[in-house]
Amino acid sequence: MRAVSVSFGPHTDAEWRFLTEHVVRRNADGSLRMHYDPAIAVPFSADMPSKDVELWKFYDEIRCPTLVLRGEQSDLLTRDTVAQMAARGPRAKVVEIQGVGHAPTLIHADQIAIVRDFLLAD
Repeated sequence: MRAVSVSFGPHTDAEWRFLTEHVVRRNADGSLRMHYDPAIAVPFSADMPSKDVELWKFYDEIRCPTLVLRGEQSDLLTRDTVAQMAARGPRAKVVEIQGVGHAPTLIHADQIAIVRDFLLAD
C-alpha cells in the first residue's frame, strides 16, 4: 500500500494501516487484492487523443459552493486546470495541500479542517 500510494504524502504507521484496511480486501482463497482498480491512471498516461473530452460546459453550470483540494505534487490535476476552476463556473475555492501528490487522503486533522470549515461556512 505504501509503495502504490507514496504520492499520498507522509503518514504514520497507524495511518498507513488504516488506509490499507480500507483499500485491501481478502479473496476467498486468502490472497489479497486492492478494493479499487490500481490501473485507474493508465488511460491518463496512455496516448490520449489530441483533444481531451471537454467538460467545461458542465462545470460552468454548477451553481453551488465548490471546493477543490489539490495535492501540490499532483501529476493529474494541474495548476492551470485548478486556476480555471477558480475563475469560472462556481468559482471554486481552491486549497493546495503541500507535500502531497494526487490525492490528499483527508485523514490528517489539518486536511479534515479544510473540508469541515468549507462545509460549515455561511
